[in-house]
Amino acid sequence: MKKIVAIFTLSILVLSSLFQIQPASVEASTTKIVINGTELKTDQPPVQRSNRTMVPLRAIFEALDARVSWNQRTMTVGATKDGTSISLTIGSSVARVNNQSVALDVSAMTINNRTMVPIRFVSEALGANVRWDAATQTVFVTSNTELRSASNVRVKDISDHGDGRDLEVTFNRSADEANVDHYRVLVVKSSNARNFNLSRAEELSYRNYTVVNKTGQNQTVKLTDQTRDVDGNLIRNNESYVVYVLTAGNQRVSNRNVLSGASQAIVLTENMTSSNAATNVRALDVSDHGDGRDLEVTFTKARQDTGIANYRIMVVKTSKANNFNLSSANNVNSANYTVVSKQGSSSSSTTIRSLLNSNTRDTDGDFIRNGVSYTVFVLSVANNSNSSNNRLSSASSTITLSSNSPIQAPTNIRAEDAGDYNDGRDLRVLFNRSSDESKVANYRIFVVREIDANSFNLNTANNLANSNNTRNRYVDVPKTGYDITTTLPSSARDTRGDLISNNVPYRVFVMAVGNNQANYTNALSSTSAYISLSTNQRVEAVTNATTDVASVYGDGRDLRVTIAKPINQSGINQYRVFVAKSNSSFSLEDARNNANYLTISTSTSTNQNSVNFNENSTDTSGETLKSGVTYRIYVLSVSSSNTNTTNALFRSSSIFSLTATPVDAVSINNSDIVPSCEQGGCSITVEFTEPENKSGIGQYRAFVVPENINFTLGMANARSSFFTQIPVVQSSGSPSSPATLSIKSDYNGGTNNGGYRIYILSVSSNSNSLNSLSSPSRTFMLSFDQPTSGEND
Repeated sequence: MKKIVAIFTLSILVLSSLFQIQPASVEASTTKIVINGTELKTDQPPVQRSNRTMVPLRAIFEALDARVSWNQRTMTVGATKDGTSISLTIGSSVARVNNQSVALDVSAMTINNRTMVPIRFVSEALGANVRWDAATQTVFVTSNTELRSASNVRVKDISDHGDGRDLEVTFNRSADEANVDHYRVLVVKSSNARNFNLSRAEELSYRNYTVVNKTGQNQTVKLTDQTRDVDGNLIRNNESYVVYVLTAGNQRVSNRNVLSGASQAIVLTENMTSSNAATNVRALDVSDHGDGRDLEVTFTKARQDTGIANYRIMVVKTSKANNFNLSSANNVNSANYTVVSKQGSSSSSTTIRSLLNSNTRDTDGDFIRNGVSYTVFVLSVANNSNSSNNRLSSASSTITLSSNSPIQAPTNIRAEDAGDYNDGRDLRVLFNRSSDESKVANYRIFVVREIDANSFNLNTANNLANSNNTRNRYVDVPKTGYDITTTLPSSARDTRGDLISNNVPYRVFVMAVGNNQANYTNALSSTSAYISLSTNQRVEAVTNATTDVASVYGDGRDLRVTIAKPINQSGINQYRVFVAKSNSSFSLEDARNNANYLTISTSTSTNQNSVNFNENSTDTSGETLKSGVTYRIYVLSVSSSNTNTTNALFRSSSIFSLTATPVDAVSINNSDIVPSCEQGGCSITVEFTEPENKSGIGQYRAFVVPENINFTLGMANARSSFFTQIPVVQSSGSPSSPATLSIKSDYNGGTNNGGYRIYILSVSSNSNSLNSLSSPSRTFMLSFDQPTSGEND
């Protein structure tokens, strides 16, 4: 904001030098201003007038996170924040709050080129509380610290893609949005909604929710084809969901969060006539062969099957089921699925039952076997051979084949690096509980070296549990009735018997231990993703990033970013400054992989704290910066160790936008218009003062116009000739030298001895829509036979 503030301040300086308002009975003050616990320091100290404390407007508005505007013509300052707008005019005893007139005890004034406003009025108008402490001569201003959740969360099915693009979520913004950093849209399976709460919402990976930045308005959000529910599963048809919105607070409310109530439940459906998806897919363990013969699959046929040729049963390792979609199913090799006739055993039955065989393979081409967790899908194959018309069912429950009657294994196994102890305390394990815990005595966590993971199965796990010499090679966890999150103890060992340590590649399995009293056997989960623990000593992030926006060109040339570097820069190679659209999420992982940035060095000199963008600068999506789009700034501290895991991200600046504003108009010096006419024509000498701010002005064009013509900016922009071109004086603040104009008028109505006026157009170097036309000069008389039309200079 520095350029905007600098321009605004410059306007005040220029105006105040012309229209300085001298306030009466202003008293010097030793008053202190404390805002949210921090003393406000200003270059112009507070003053007292009529028992009211006056403070510099820019300081108080910025401290309260209000956006400032300045109208040079009317000498009016405005501020907006969370739907509240305030305007005060220099010297006026009436202010406006949300377009309602409010009488002031004391009007805004200018002192030492600073516009002063009454602190109590502006603070309370912006929703803050004000308290005066006479003993310490201190004004305490406290912003509202309440955080209320988003409300009225609704969801509807708007399309027919069979994924997140079908979901549109709307919700009402928080009533305390000044205390909000952003919102998170969370999609939850209806079957899990009963146990979903704020604690669960706060633990989610950023991949499993959608970030929505605040806009000051109620929100409408369309999800994407990569949107996942909170379990990490892609959104699919025929699954019932509810939606929550987490409101993430900012530093004002100590970054605490609140969770909305649930939306109504919704099940995505499709209206394709060529084929429909199968439903109610179930997988059962029906035998003890240790291969595909143990697996029976049942499903309900599509409601409309006239366009269906047959069905394909696909057995997917549960570890890969989250990413299995229609495109994946269409590309499965024919040897790795089972084809089923759409008639099944009876054309009249709506349910198809199929027992797989010993040669059945999963979608990776591996034989079906005990001890592996599987999820089953059914693909409806269109009879027109167009794979885009195929339809995929929702997933079955997971199943792990084993001898005897199995219990359901835990699912969604995740492992995270949670500490820096260089032992088991660094390893956090998360998993979803068994679907029927009545059969489960407890859970058993196995940490397996990556090299051993492919051969680790239920038999291996059972053998470790049954050996007296290997009981310390797993960790037992009691069931709680909820999904489990647990950090291992320092004594935890891998399945080889070695203590958990850094830089060793592991995978994690979880076994549901059967309830022996009911004679249930154990069931082993699929594996977690690969994890290797490391020391997480990251470099420090910058502590702030501010934007100066000049509002001249409406592109990157208007933008300058200044960062507050950390005190300790050891280990930092450089800083990367990213501009991201305000409605997009941008994480540390995104920053590591994004090439659209500008750099700032670690030099301690003042001029190395900022970077200027240019007209070709792009945002994180690769699009050129432009007006009309809202952005945020992110800054990555890049480790000199070249290890991405030690980088640190500052997220994020206040929202800003780029806007192009017209260049300033010149001021014609009426006393210096000197016409000179000779035989055959006239010339005129005119002197004008260039604007203080000449940035963006490419040239001037002077027009001599008969006084009976109402000459407008649109008319001036439309003229490709009949003007005199005048260059811009480059030295700052210098007036233009007198310019001699030839008479170049294409207007009728000029007569002998008729009156004329001069207009001067300031021509923007960026766009004609940003030109500005001066006020007309005084009317002057010419004496010549008839104005001659000339060519453009």
